[in-house]
Amino acid sequence: MNLPRYIRPHFAKLKPYTTARDLATEGLFLDANENAFESVLPSVGGVDLRRYPDPDGRMLRDALAAFLNLPLENVLATSGSNEAIDLLIRLTAGPGDTVMVVEPTFSLYRTMAEINAADVMTIDAGPQFLVDAQLVLSRVTPACKILFLCSPNNPTGNSIPRDTILEICRGFDGMVVVDEAYVDFSEKESLCTDVVSQPNLVVLRTLAKAWGLAGLRVGYVAASPVVIRLLQSIRKPYPLSSPSIVYATQGVAQAGKMRQLVAKICDGRKWLDAALRDIGLNPMPSDANFLLVPIPNASELYAHLKTMSGIVLRDISARIPDTLRITVGTPEENQRLVLEIKKWMERI
Repeated sequence: MNLPRYIRPHFAKLKPYTTARDLATEGLFLDANENAFESVLPSVGGVDLRRYPDPDGRMLRDALAAFLNLPLENVLATSGSNEAIDLLIRLTAGPGDTVMVVEPTFSLYRTMAEINAADVMTIDAGPQFLVDAQLVLSRVTPACKILFLCSPNNPTGNSIPRDTILEICRGFDGMVVVDEAYVDFSEKESLCTDVVSQPNLVVLRTLAKAWGLAGLRVGYVAASPVVIRLLQSIRKPYPLSSPSIVYATQGVAQAGKMRQLVAKICDGRKWLDAALRDIGLNPMPSDANFLLVPIPNASELYAHLKTMSGIVLRDISARIPDTLRITVGTPEENQRLVLEIKKWMERI
C-alpha cells in the first residue's frame, strides 16, 4: 500500500486483528467464547448483552454518514473524540516525529502526543487567539506530521475561518485535524464535506456536547477513505459497546431536537454574556457553549464558588492568566452563578 508521507510507514505491512464478528454476522455463534445462557443483567435497549457488539458499529456509521451527507467510506464512529485523537497521533507520529498545536487549545492533543513519545511544537495564537496560516506554515519542518486545530477553540471559544484552514491544508504536506466538538453552537460552516476533496483533512465531531449524550462516549471522524481504513486497522477490537451504538443511533435520528437544544443554549450564552458585562466583566466572544471570562483573581473566585456555593467552573489561569471558562447552564443556573460572582466582586 502506498501511504501518504505523514503516515508511519510500518502500517503499510500491518495485518489488522480480526474479530469473531468480522468473520460471521449471523448463525449459531459458538466462536467467541461468550456466555451462551444469559447475562446477569437484563437487556439494555433491546440489546443482547451476552454478545459482542458489531465491531464496525455499522448502523451508527450509516446514521452519521446520512446526517453528514457523506459516503459511508468517509465516516467512522469512535469511542468519543478522545479515541480519535489518540488513533490519529498513533497513525502519524512516534519518536522523532512532531505534532503541531496552536495554543492555547485543548490540552489532550499534547498529552496524547507525549504518550506516543512524539515531540510537540507549540505555535502561539497571540493575544487575540487567532490562527495565522502563513505563521503555521512557516514553522513546518520535515518532522512535522500532524497539526491539530480546534474550531471553535477550547478554551477560547473563537472559530478559525474556513479559508485559513484550507490554506493550511493546501500548504502542509501533513495531516490537518480540525476538532469541531463545538461547531453545532456556531453559525460557521462545518468542514466535514471538505474531506472528500482535501485528502489530508480530518474532522472530529462528538455527540457529547450539542446532542447531550456525553455519557455514551461516542464521537466520529470524517476523513478520506484511506485514513478511515487505517484507523479501523489500528484500533482496539469492539471499540463501542452495543448500548452505545444503539442509543447513539437513536440520538442521531433526533437532529431536530438537537437543534432546538442548541438554540436554547445559544440564547443562554447571549444572556450570560450580557449579564456578566452588566457586573463589569468582559467575556471573550464565543461560538461554543461556554464563555472564557477574564477576571482579576480568577483562581480565588474559582475556589470561593466551589467551596462556598457548590458551583464548579474551570480555572484556565495556568494557561491564560486570570481566566475562567464557564459552561452555559440553564437559565436558573446562569442567574445563580451571576449573582454569586456579583456578591464576591462586591466584597473584594
